[in-house]
Amino acid sequence: MTVKLRQVGNSRTLTVPSGIKVTGKEYTVKNASKIIIFTLIAKKKNIFTTKDWNY
Repeated sequence: MTVKLRQVGNSRTLTVPSGIKVTGKEYTVKNASKIIIFTLIAKKKNIFTTKDWNY
């Protein structure tokens, strides 16, 4: 699968092909030598916003 880089304002954008299932809105990006790795950002639950915590 080929993805092309394009300039949008001051940013460079990669378009996600329709064959890839998108599961979130924010991703981390790591440039590892010749490979670019996109990872979904895990949303953490704040335990102090619920009434279930007891300290």
